[in-house]
Amino acid sequence: MRVIRRLVPGDVPLLLEHMLGLGQSDRRLRFCAAASDSVIRRYCTSIDWGRSLLLGCFEGRWLVGVVHLLSGDLGRPELLELAISVERAQRGRGIGAALLARAMVAARSRGVAALRFVCLAEDEAMQRLALRAGGRLVTDGEHVDGTIAVWDWEASRLGPESLSPGAERRAG
Repeated sequence: MRVIRRLVPGDVPLLLEHMLGLGQSDRRLRFCAAASDSVIRRYCTSIDWGRSLLLGCFEGRWLVGVVHLLSGDLGRPELLELAISVERAQRGRGIGAALLARAMVAARSRGVAALRFVCLAEDEAMQRLALRAGGRLVTDGEHVDGTIAVWDWEASRLGPESLSPGAERRAG
């Protein structure tokens, strides 16, 4: 059964296991650069939980996908940075869409106007997901800057899998 819930600092070991399980090409897509095990460990152990919201998708007890929302520019609280990772074996099952849908609901409830992200131009999955959510993309050839307006968004744009049961549960 699929469950999406908020991650808390006590979930760092699960997050670390998920991120270390990503292959090199997937790490490159997630971080827009090569990410060694030490980079992954540093990322997982240095999350600023006061500025971050992480939602995890669980299949049974396994963390198979994560969305990270980060208040990046302290002068622009209406924007959150967005990053998504899904295990390769779990792709194509609507997990990214479900995570994005939950992230949009969370952002909307916090008064956020838009989610922003940067991905590599080769990250077609992220670009398709953003476009399905009504996002706008601008590319410089190597990177894509994306913006998804929260208030104009409708969950049905992401497909029926984003509306599936498994409501976000608050932990901690």
